[in-house]
Amino acid sequence: MTRLLFATIAMMFVFAIFIASAPAEQGQWKEEFKRLCSYTDVAHTLPVEELQQLVKDSDVLLEKLKALEASEVKVYIFRLKKCRNMYVYTLEVKEVQEKR
Repeated sequence: MTRLLFATIAMMFVFAIFIASAPAEQGQWKEEFKRLCSYTDVAHTLPVEELQQLVKDSDVLLEKLKALEASEVKVYIFRLKKCRNMYVYTLEVKEVQEKR
């Protein structure tokens, strides 16, 4: 009887931690998404190093989002790819301008 009670309490504790961490993780990737896509309006003014870091960070977040299975995530993946492509395009334009 004591073992059953202990096992039940332990399972409830693990379940509570799991439930509590899910919204935190969701909020974290959404905050990272907002940060990454907030620079698209000023991408042309950013230094090359910062643009390269934004592309790398976008790739990392894309992998995290692809691992999630929520349907709303698909929209964020699409939007993040657009932001990433903007940074890559801006990098390419800057490379062409430097060659001139």
